This record gives sequence, structure tokens and C-alpha cells, in this order.
Amino acid sequence: MLEEGREVVQTRLPALLSVVKDINTPRSPTPRALRRASRAEIPVWGVADLPDLDMGAVGLHGSPTRVVAMATPEPRSVNVRIVTGESIQAQAAALAELLLAEGVL
Repeated sequence: MLEEGREVVQTRLPALLSVVKDINTPRSPTPRALRRASRAEIPVWGVADLPDLDMGAVGLHGSPTRVVAMATPEPRSVNVRIVTGESIQAQAAALAELLLAEGVL
């Protein structure tokens, strides 16, 4: 993150760029731009569109990432209390007392 100015970096591709959340303040699109974007045709490329591509470099076989194991975490226990009372005010008072006793409030 730079206080002022900018930093120009040159590198070879592929590259990974990481920025902070304050990198930009997005503008709201105009209604005309929204209409134009809704009609825009977005090209979709597949493997067949890249004839000189080595098939061993794409997909599952070309991925350097391998899944070693998968596990589902154990469900956490949940403690539920139902606050009852004769009126909404009595229920709110009982809830406030519980929260104060637990140190939440």
C-alpha cells in the first residue's frame, strides 16, 4: 500500500496480484450502461477453440493441485433457551436478565 503515488512493476505471466480493499471506489453504472451491458454478448471459449493447446496442461491432469483428503467437520452442539413470559415486556426483561448473567451485555 502506497501513501501517495504509484508503483509500476513488470513481470512475466502468469502472475498473481494482491491488493487491499481500498484499491478503488466503484462508481454506480448509469441506466444506459446497464442496458448496454445486459445486451452484450460475452464470448465463451472452450478447449476446442485453442487448437495448439497441450491437453495435459489443462483440466484435472494439468492441475498442480491434488485433493489429498476431504472431511466433514463434526456438528457443534447448540444450546437453545426459550424465554417465556406473560407479555412481550416480561419476555424482554427475562432475556435481558439472562444476557446480563451470561456477561453478554
